[in-house]
Amino acid sequence: MRTSHVVMSIALLACCSKQDENEWLVRDAKKDVAGLKQALADPQRGDGLINDAIIKCGHMANLARLEQQDKALAAELKQLCTTDIHLAVIAHRIKLIEDKRKVKPDDELGMDCIDPFLESSRKEMANAQTLGAAADLIARFDAICPGEKK
Repeated sequence: MRTSHVVMSIALLACCSKQDENEWLVRDAKKDVAGLKQALADPQRGDGLINDAIIKCGHMANLARLEQQDKALAAELKQLCTTDIHLAVIAHRIKLIEDKRKVKPDDELGMDCIDPFLESSRKEMANAQTLGAAADLIARFDAICPGEKK
């Protein structure tokens, strides 16, 4: 039984050409870019945007290959996944902290200022050398959470 599975797997792999793989990559990346744009356009998306980014930015692993097939699409994906998504996540998380501060101005923020999603986006942007685009947001965060400066 195992031998037949191996033979079938080899046959399936052989049936798909490099061109088919490239066409699938471009088609799937276009779908994910459209989904990311739609998620960014929805101000109610909030934390759901984080889930979208994790899944739809998976094509960043194939960016070099995608650039060979469609440079404009690759550039758009890179912009969305290294800057735009992270800016939206940081802005959303800071707004949550600011809203809490408005309701309870004297309450200690404590754990709110240690936000893993905000920090992850901050680190991803630093790695992509796009953190400068978040300077205003980082200044807002630092004003609310002065002890949490990085």
